[in-house]
Order: sequence, then C-alpha cells, then structure tokens
Amino acid sequence: SKAKGGRMPDVWVAGMHPSLLERVAKRGYGLMLTPAWKPIESIAPARETLDELCATHGRDPATMPLGLMRFIM
Repeated sequence: SKAKGGRMPDVWVAGMHPSLLERVAKRGYGLMLTPAWKPIESIAPARETLDELCATHGRDPATMPLGLMRFIM
C-alpha cells in the first residue's frame, strides 16, 4: 500500500555484503551500513565499493541516502 499522499515510502536496507551493495546501487535504495563491533574504519571499503557500483549504474553516490548503525554501551 502507498503511504499518505500517494507516494511509496523509501526502501532502506542494512548490511555491508557486496551483493547487497550491488542491489542498493542498482535500485537506489537507502543503505544502513552495519559494521557492528568492528572499528569505524571498516566501513571505508564498503563505501568505496558502493561509490564504484553507483557509477556503474549511472547514479551519483553523493545523492544516495546513507546511514550508519553503531552499538553503544
């Protein structure tokens, strides 16, 4: 069903697997990077891969929604 106003809600997916990054770049989904307990630097390779895949699919990576999930204790 459509959201109020007749527009479909944005689709966000979470993860960092290469096949997920491919799907995000191809479909234009929002991405929630999920490095869990890994150092924050672990997201750099995923971001670089996403940028390359966006270019392959004709998308500007600067316009792609991007989030980061972190665990805080």
